[in-house]
Amino acid sequence: MIPIALLLGMLVGRWWFVPAAALALVVLLLVMNGLEPADIPIAGGLAMANAAVGVACHKLGAGTLRYVRGQSV
Repeated sequence: MIPIALLLGMLVGRWWFVPAAALALVVLLLVMNGLEPADIPIAGGLAMANAAVGVACHKLGAGTLRYVRGQSV
């Protein structure tokens, strides 16, 4: 489940997606009966952290690509 939040964060690349990813992952785990109610805050926090890393990687890659393109013109 952790790579899903990371990958989706990389694909979407927007900061508003971080809490949406946490909510979606927690709901998915609850529906699949893979999560106890006491573990909801931990799962949400880990999903937010992974999505934030994915978004940061997207931003870093996009910025680097823009910089390289600007230098080669």
